[in-house]
Amino acid sequence: MNRRLRPRRGGRPVAAAGAAALLALLLSGCGIEPTWVIESGQAASVSVGDPNGTAMIYLVDPAGRLAPVPRHRYPPYSAPELVRLLMNGPEEADTAAGLTTELPSGPEKDLFHATAFTNRSDGVLEVRVGFPVARLSPLARRQVLCTVAFATPGRGSSELVLTGPDGSLPAERCGLN
Repeated sequence: MNRRLRPRRGGRPVAAAGAAALLALLLSGCGIEPTWVIESGQAASVSVGDPNGTAMIYLVDPAGRLAPVPRHRYPPYSAPELVRLLMNGPEEADTAAGLTTELPSGPEKDLFHATAFTNRSDGVLEVRVGFPVARLSPLARRQVLCTVAFATPGRGSSELVLTGPDGSLPAERCGLN
């Protein structure tokens, strides 16, 4: 049986109509108007501590915001050790990433080794340093406060006081929460 296949009549107009409809759909787009970029604020930031040796110090990013920077060691750094690391300033890799500090440099930074922590009766943690604190910028104060707050268990959202030989600043929170 040798049957010859023949196209069905009327197939071409249907295919042409379908192609025309598809072409019209493609040319018309989806109906969504183009928009400009809409600013929605800062990206969320998270601070994560690791009991296996990772801790955070807080440096300043190129946009002028605090950035958590990991420091690894086992056993983990204590809060006073982290503050000393913070006062030593950014490491080479931090600087290459555009991170800076607003904390003092030069001979004043060596006075930071006199750091002491006191739990006051009102529940505020007092951080005592060996240099004047009144002239520190708000960002420099937050660098210290956030490093201490997140290195001290249970202090992430607590108030802390920064005290120097020139007196105590008002109690503050880290400001990342």
